[in-house]
Amino acid sequence: AAAAAAAEQQDIRRDFIDCDAGCGKSAPAIRCARCLTVYYCSEDCQRQHRPTHSPECRDINWFRDQHDSQEQEPSNQFIHQGAGMAAMLAGRRDFGGLLWKAQYWQGMENWEGAMECYKSIFDEMMNRSPPEQRQVLMGICRCLYEIGSYEAAASIGMGAIDMNRHFPEVHKYVALAQKASGDYDAAKRTMTRAVLYETPWDDKNIEANTALLQE
Repeated sequence: AAAAAAAEQQDIRRDFIDCDAGCGKSAPAIRCARCLTVYYCSEDCQRQHRPTHSPECRDINWFRDQHDSQEQEPSNQFIHQGAGMAAMLAGRRDFGGLLWKAQYWQGMENWEGAMECYKSIFDEMMNRSPPEQRQVLMGICRCLYEIGSYEAAASIGMGAIDMNRHFPEVHKYVALAQKASGDYDAAKRTMTRAVLYETPWDDKNIEANTALLQE
Protein backbone atom coordinates (compact mmCIF):
# COMPACT_ATOMS: atom_id res chain seq x y z
CA ALA A 1 0.00 0.00 0.00
CA ALA A 2 2.81 2.38 0.87
CA ALA A 3 4.50 1.68 -2.45
CA ALA A 4 1.24 2.40 -4.29
CA ALA A 5 0.81 5.71 -2.45
CA ALA A 6 4.40 6.67 -3.23
CA ALA A 7 3.83 5.87 -6.91
CA GLU A 8 0.70 8.03 -6.85
CA GLN A 9 2.71 10.92 -5.45
CA GLN A 10 5.30 10.52 -8.21
CA ASP A 11 2.59 11.27 -10.78
CA ILE A 12 1.60 14.56 -9.14
CA ARG A 13 3.14 17.61 -10.81
CA ARG A 14 5.43 19.66 -8.61
CA ASP A 15 4.94 23.00 -10.36
CA PHE A 16 3.10 24.35 -7.31
CA ILE A 17 5.79 23.69 -4.71
CA ASP A 18 9.22 25.20 -4.03
CA CYS A 19 12.57 23.75 -3.02
CA ASP A 20 12.53 23.11 0.74
CA ALA A 21 16.10 24.35 1.10
CA GLY A 22 14.76 27.86 0.61
CA CYS A 23 16.58 28.74 -2.61
CA GLY A 24 13.35 30.01 -4.19
CA LYS A 25 13.27 27.66 -7.19
CA SER A 26 10.00 25.91 -8.01
CA ALA A 27 9.16 22.47 -9.41
CA PRO A 28 11.87 20.60 -7.44
CA ALA A 29 12.91 17.37 -9.12
CA ILE A 30 14.42 15.54 -6.13
CA ARG A 31 12.45 14.05 -3.24
CA CYS A 32 13.81 12.75 0.06
CA ALA A 33 13.89 8.97 -0.40
CA ARG A 34 13.22 8.27 3.28
CA CYS A 35 10.26 10.45 4.31
CA LEU A 36 8.90 11.09 0.77
CA THR A 37 7.64 14.51 1.74
CA VAL A 38 10.48 17.04 1.32
CA TYR A 39 11.62 18.27 -2.09
CA TYR A 40 14.78 19.83 -3.56
CA CYS A 41 15.80 21.36 -6.85
CA SER A 42 19.32 19.91 -6.72
CA GLU A 43 21.60 17.60 -4.76
CA ASP A 44 23.49 20.66 -3.49
CA CYS A 45 20.30 22.01 -1.91
CA GLN A 46 19.53 18.60 -0.44
CA ARG A 47 22.97 18.39 1.19
CA GLN A 48 22.70 21.94 2.48
CA HIS A 49 19.30 21.25 4.05
CA ARG A 50 20.18 17.84 5.53
CA PRO A 51 21.08 19.06 9.07
CA THR A 52 17.74 20.86 9.29
CA HIS A 53 15.67 18.09 7.73
CA SER A 54 17.20 15.02 9.44
CA PRO A 55 15.26 15.32 12.74
CA GLU A 56 11.97 15.90 10.90
CA CYS A 57 12.74 12.98 8.58
CA ARG A 58 13.22 10.66 11.56
CA ASP A 59 9.98 11.89 13.14
CA ILE A 60 7.96 11.33 9.97
CA ASN A 61 9.25 7.78 9.60
CA TRP A 62 8.52 7.11 13.27
CA PHE A 63 4.92 8.26 12.73
CA ARG A 64 4.66 6.03 9.66
CA ASP A 65 5.88 3.00 11.64
CA GLN A 66 3.48 3.78 14.51
CA HIS A 67 0.56 4.23 12.14
CA ASP A 68 1.24 0.92 10.41
CA SER A 69 1.48 -0.99 13.70
CA GLN A 70 -1.56 0.43 15.49
CA GLU A 71 -4.96 -1.21 15.54
CA GLN A 72 -8.09 0.69 14.55
CA GLU A 73 -8.99 3.22 17.22
CA PRO A 74 -12.14 5.32 17.80
CA SER A 75 -12.37 8.25 15.41
CA ASN A 76 -11.22 11.70 16.54
CA GLN A 77 -14.74 12.98 15.93
CA PHE A 78 -16.19 10.44 18.37
CA ILE A 79 -13.58 11.29 21.00
CA HIS A 80 -14.10 15.04 20.61
CA GLN A 81 -17.89 14.72 20.77
CA GLY A 82 -17.67 12.79 24.04
CA ALA A 83 -15.16 15.24 25.52
CA GLY A 84 -17.26 18.19 24.36
CA MET A 85 -20.40 16.83 26.00
CA ALA A 86 -18.48 16.22 29.22
CA ALA A 87 -17.11 19.79 29.14
CA MET A 88 -20.61 21.22 28.69
CA LEU A 89 -22.02 19.14 31.53
CA ALA A 90 -19.19 20.34 33.76
CA GLY A 91 -19.76 23.98 32.75
CA ARG A 92 -16.11 24.41 31.81
CA ARG A 93 -15.08 27.85 30.53
CA ASP A 94 -11.31 27.30 30.29
CA PHE A 95 -9.42 27.00 27.00
CA GLY A 96 -9.49 23.18 26.89
CA GLY A 97 -13.16 22.95 27.77
CA LEU A 98 -14.19 25.54 25.18
CA LEU A 99 -12.03 23.86 22.52
CA TRP A 100 -13.76 20.54 23.23
CA LYS A 101 -17.15 22.24 23.06
CA ALA A 102 -16.26 23.77 19.68
CA GLN A 103 -15.25 20.38 18.33
CA TYR A 104 -18.44 18.84 19.74
CA TRP A 105 -20.58 21.42 17.93
CA GLN A 106 -18.60 20.77 14.75
CA GLY A 107 -19.38 17.07 15.04
CA MET A 108 -23.07 17.99 15.40
CA GLU A 109 -22.74 20.36 12.39
CA ASN A 110 -23.72 23.34 14.53
CA TRP A 111 -21.28 25.69 12.83
CA GLU A 112 -22.51 28.86 14.52
CA GLY A 113 -22.23 27.27 17.96
CA ALA A 114 -18.72 26.07 17.19
CA MET A 115 -17.71 29.53 15.93
CA GLU A 116 -18.88 31.14 19.16
CA CYS A 117 -16.62 28.81 21.14
CA TYR A 118 -13.66 29.43 18.83
CA LYS A 119 -14.15 33.21 19.04
CA SER A 120 -14.12 33.06 22.84
CA ILE A 121 -10.68 31.39 22.90
CA PHE A 122 -9.09 33.06 19.86
CA ASP A 123 -7.14 35.70 21.80
CA GLU A 124 -5.90 33.17 24.35
CA MET A 125 -4.84 30.86 21.51
CA MET A 126 -1.70 32.92 20.90
CA ASN A 127 -0.36 31.82 24.30
CA ARG A 128 -1.06 28.13 23.74
CA SER A 129 1.02 25.37 22.18
CA PRO A 130 1.41 25.18 18.37
CA PRO A 131 -0.80 22.06 18.09
CA GLU A 132 -3.57 23.84 20.02
CA GLN A 133 -3.20 26.92 17.82
CA ARG A 134 -3.45 24.74 14.72
CA GLN A 135 -6.58 23.03 16.09
CA VAL A 136 -8.28 26.38 16.55
CA LEU A 137 -7.28 27.68 13.11
CA MET A 138 -8.41 24.47 11.38
CA GLY A 139 -11.70 24.55 13.28
CA ILE A 140 -12.40 28.18 12.38
CA CYS A 141 -11.50 27.46 8.74
CA ARG A 142 -13.99 24.56 8.61
CA CYS A 143 -16.77 26.60 10.26
CA LEU A 144 -16.25 29.60 7.99
CA TYR A 145 -16.35 27.32 4.95
CA GLU A 146 -19.59 25.68 6.07
CA ILE A 147 -21.13 29.09 6.83
CA GLY A 148 -20.14 30.34 3.36
CA SER A 149 -17.40 32.83 4.27
CA TYR A 150 -15.01 31.35 1.74
CA GLU A 151 -12.31 34.02 1.52
CA ALA A 152 -12.00 34.22 5.31
CA ALA A 153 -11.90 30.41 5.54
CA ALA A 154 -9.04 30.19 3.05
CA SER A 155 -7.10 32.96 4.80
CA ILE A 156 -7.43 31.43 8.30
CA GLY A 157 -6.72 27.93 7.00
CA MET A 158 -3.45 29.01 5.40
CA GLY A 159 -2.23 29.88 8.90
CA ALA A 160 -2.80 26.27 9.99
CA ILE A 161 -0.95 24.98 6.90
CA ASP A 162 2.01 27.23 7.69
CA MET A 163 2.15 25.71 11.18
CA ASN A 164 2.11 22.07 10.07
CA ARG A 165 1.73 21.13 6.41
CA HIS A 166 1.84 17.41 7.26
CA PHE A 167 -1.27 17.32 9.47
CA PRO A 168 -4.25 15.35 8.08
CA GLU A 169 -6.88 17.45 6.28
CA VAL A 170 -5.07 20.71 7.03
CA HIS A 171 -5.35 21.65 3.32
CA LYS A 172 -8.86 20.30 2.67
CA TYR A 173 -11.16 23.16 3.64
CA VAL A 174 -8.76 25.77 2.34
CA ALA A 175 -8.99 24.13 -1.09
CA LEU A 176 -12.76 23.67 -0.87
CA ALA A 177 -13.17 27.34 0.10
CA GLN A 178 -10.98 28.41 -2.81
CA LYS A 179 -13.01 26.23 -5.16
CA ALA A 180 -16.32 27.55 -3.80
CA SER A 181 -15.16 31.14 -4.32
CA GLY A 182 -14.26 30.34 -7.95
CA ASP A 183 -10.47 30.31 -7.60
CA TYR A 184 -9.92 26.90 -9.18
CA ASP A 185 -6.22 27.42 -9.80
CA ALA A 186 -5.61 28.14 -6.12
CA ALA A 187 -7.70 25.11 -5.11
CA LYS A 188 -5.70 22.87 -7.45
CA ARG A 189 -2.44 24.28 -6.09
CA THR A 190 -3.54 23.69 -2.48
CA MET A 191 -4.65 20.10 -3.06
CA THR A 192 -1.50 19.31 -5.03
CA ARG A 193 0.46 20.36 -1.96
CA ALA A 194 -1.85 18.24 0.20
CA VAL A 195 -1.00 15.12 -1.81
CA LEU A 196 2.72 15.86 -1.71
CA TYR A 197 3.01 16.97 1.93
CA GLU A 198 0.20 15.64 4.12
CA THR A 199 0.49 12.56 6.37
CA PRO A 200 3.11 10.66 4.35
CA TRP A 201 2.56 7.76 6.78
CA ASP A 202 -1.18 7.44 5.99
CA ASP A 203 -2.00 5.89 2.61
CA LYS A 204 -5.76 6.41 3.06
CA ASN A 205 -5.31 10.15 3.55
CA ILE A 206 -3.05 10.35 0.50
CA GLU A 207 -5.69 8.53 -1.55
CA ALA A 208 -8.45 10.84 -0.27
CA ASN A 209 -6.40 13.92 -1.13
CA THR A 210 -5.60 12.55 -4.57
CA ALA A 211 -9.31 11.95 -5.22
CA LEU A 212 -10.18 15.50 -4.11
CA LEU A 213 -7.45 16.89 -6.36
CA GLN A 214 -8.90 15.00 -9.32
CA GLU A 215 -12.32 16.54 -8.57
